[in-house]
Amino acid sequence: MKALPSTAELESPLRWVSDIVRLVGGFLPGALDPWLNGYARAPLRFLVVLAVLTFLLWYGSHLAARIRNDMGLLWGRSLSASLPPAMAPHDAIFRFRTHPLYLSIHYAVKRYVAPAFFALLFAHLGLGLASHALFNVQDYAGLVCRETGKALEIGPGETIHIATRDSARFPLFDTASLCQNMGVKLEQNKRYRITVKAVEPFTDGGIEASRGFYFLDPPRLWQKAFMFVAVPFRRELIRPWFRIVARIGGKGGEETFLDPDPKDGSISEVITATRDGELFLFVNDAVLPVPGLYGFFYTLNNLGKAEVAITQQKPCFVCETAKP
Repeated sequence: MKALPSTAELESPLRWVSDIVRLVGGFLPGALDPWLNGYARAPLRFLVVLAVLTFLLWYGSHLAARIRNDMGLLWGRSLSASLPPAMAPHDAIFRFRTHPLYLSIHYAVKRYVAPAFFALLFAHLGLGLASHALFNVQDYAGLVCRETGKALEIGPGETIHIATRDSARFPLFDTASLCQNMGVKLEQNKRYRITVKAVEPFTDGGIEASRGFYFLDPPRLWQKAFMFVAVPFRRELIRPWFRIVARIGGKGGEETFLDPDPKDGSISEVITATRDGELFLFVNDAVLPVPGLYGFFYTLNNLGKAEVAITQQKPCFVCETAKP
């Protein structure tokens, strides 16, 4: 489900449905947050899905009861020997299912095609998830995002503009970077606004990616198929392709997602640093667990650069973290 702005939940006349979704979500794993946010922000869509599922469950139970009743009647008639003599059916479905061509195809699919397909599918999923796990082990150990120890600290209300192309210390954010150190150190419990403004269009292998994308979004069928197959190798499994991720510190994997505004695609998020550490940015793309090849897919076809501004928010008693 594509993201809606957080204000959609607050403006909906079905806000009570959103409250119920949030209440139930409090007892569910955090991995389900993208779906919970989606349904909470689109309560009408949630009610439609719920109604369809309820109808299907009811209709399935109705059919099951009807079948049991009919079979009971037939069983009773068979015990009383009142059933008519059995005759082979002659309708179109019977002729179709007994046709030699259909039988040959069914046999081939059952004995060869389906087993081979599922063997390849499980092998692919296993390889992708193993690759993901091995990469995470190395990433959490600090082998991917490396701190310099020379990052600049930002004072309250101060802004660092990372916007100069030829600056060695504060270069533009590059989507081809596996984990770009932004040269800024964040402090625990301090709030920072991160604003990203593209100066070169974001593309992933020719796919427009300024707002990130789902595997069904690319224009060509082969691109959809490739992005779907590559999902198990994606760095953040449950997030869309090419979304920007902010990471704090080289070790441990403390990350926050910088989602674009659905209306205009702008990115301006306020985050709260949960630890001291240098700030890194990267886009969500496929990774490999082999040292030296971690960022192969980043350098292969990622294009796009952006100016980044980082501001430490002044202390306040009640802080709104929503986008302006």
